[in-house]
Amino acid sequence: MIQPELNLSGLQPFDPLEKSDADILIWALHKSSRTFTPAAVLSAHLGKETDKRWDDRRIRAAAKASKGRILSAPGSTGYRLASNTSVMDYMGHEDRKQGSQIRNMIRRRIEMRKAVHHFEGRK
Repeated sequence: MIQPELNLSGLQPFDPLEKSDADILIWALHKSSRTFTPAAVLSAHLGKETDKRWDDRRIRAAAKASKGRILSAPGSTGYRLASNTSVMDYMGHEDRKQGSQIRNMIRRRIEMRKAVHHFEGRK
């Protein structure tokens, strides 16, 4: 198998002490040659680079804090950069998966409201 070569020529020097978690995660995703980079790969890499613990929760929080620059969705195989993703690819993956999750959450919310209202009169 041929290993893709990383092109790091456009990256700025990195100082993890001066960057937010979102900036650090963006930096790591720029270094990755993967289309989607799994959280486990990011966690292992970032733990070595920053001497900090990067668990799934911290990675999700950093992605959220990126204001859309880092893409992820339920059921995705990892994270990727918006700057490296076409609109068509985004619409076919993250947007579709998040739309499905939103519909499921709304359905669940309605079910719970119905159940609470149903039992309210029986107390």
